[in-house]
Amino acid sequence: MRLLEQISLKRASMKVLIVTDDAAKVTEIARSIEDSGYEVAVAQTLTGAVRQIELDRRIRLVIVDFKAEETDGSRIFEMLKQHGLSDRVEVIICSEAKDPKSVVRTIEMGAADYLVKPYDLESLLTRVGRLVEKIGRTVLIVDDEELMRGLLVRIVERDGYFSLTASGGTEALSMLEANKADVVIIDVMMPEMNGLDLLAKIKERWPDLPVLLVTCYKDRFAQSDKAELADGFLSKPFKNIEVIKLLEQCTRNRQRRHQPTPARSEQ
Repeated sequence: MRLLEQISLKRASMKVLIVTDDAAKVTEIARSIEDSGYEVAVAQTLTGAVRQIELDRRIRLVIVDFKAEETDGSRIFEMLKQHGLSDRVEVIICSEAKDPKSVVRTIEMGAADYLVKPYDLESLLTRVGRLVEKIGRTVLIVDDEELMRGLLVRIVERDGYFSLTASGGTEALSMLEANKADVVIIDVMMPEMNGLDLLAKIKERWPDLPVLLVTCYKDRFAQSDKAELADGFLSKPFKNIEVIKLLEQCTRNRQRRHQPTPARSEQ
């Protein structure tokens, strides 16, 4: 399936929820988002927003933009957590607070993106498009250490990806048989089946599936025949941004491979 067709399917299968008390702005935002091909829902309060998210699983992206200064839009993260909905939606917060501490605090609470008001609609649509591209992408994380699995889950989900986890190679292969994954992250040092053997089995069964290896000993493993099958390495200790950059690189490379080759014009 072509990339543009995949994007169109995502647009048709998801809904954007706009949460605002500004009647004039909601009309403007909704029209722009609908013109871009997305279905839109509207809520005037955070309580109403959470209720809609509970009832409609097609809502995957939420834009929070309150006119009233006393309304703290970031409260939505606490409410989503209370209702077990944190993993279902991505949230863009629009706020007049532009100091770095406010921005960092909001991102740490769970925001997928942050827009300082006043903003132009083009900037908002760019952010919506970027998040829609990530929504629906799934990363399988394979590590025998629960703490490391949890760390990687938080990193990838904070950036908008879904996650699956497995504690060993056999479980990982079963997960891939039953679920679609877009990238696999594997720890090299595992007791049941080491990461290099699992990498080889995955590439034999799903040769186009990107796989990243996590290790403290990159130099030791990088030259082995099996390691050459990997699409990238994460060297411990790693930074969050390194994980995200590698994931984005893997997905871009996979998209390029699936794009049709332009027909050569006849001379």
